[in-house]
Amino acid sequence: MYTNMDWWTKIRLEILRKENSKREVLRREGIHWDTLKKITTFSEPPGYRLKCPRPKPKIGPYLDQIAQIIESDKSLPKKQRHMAKRIYERIIEMGYQGKYTQVKDAVCEIRRVKRGKVHQAQLFCSGSSGSRSGYIKQYACREVQ
Repeated sequence: MYTNMDWWTKIRLEILRKENSKREVLRREGIHWDTLKKITTFSEPPGYRLKCPRPKPKIGPYLDQIAQIIESDKSLPKKQRHMAKRIYERIIEMGYQGKYTQVKDAVCEIRRVKRGKVHQAQLFCSGSSGSRSGYIKQYACREVQ
């Protein structure tokens, strides 16, 4: 991926000001047509973008339980609420076989979404109970309308 901003800006301005043709820039710089399309579309390099979030086969079935635990904790005093480690221990009892990091990341994401600090589209998980609790299921590919 081309991330040098000076190079990116130089090529972008060259194309937008019509100083050189696109073909000439492609030939001179040795870049692909799709790269040139990105340069003309984005004012800065977009970086790596996933088309669909990665599937989470181990934690996926337990996301509803994690969200339920977090939701039920709202009525408790702050010191008595479940931390990610305790949630991990509880879902291990339910049969979860994944690692703590996945649970920690899921808890963080659910809490962040519940606070309303996420500006992503909510996703629907096909073959599951859906996104009724309002958090993002990261193993889905289809947006909720």
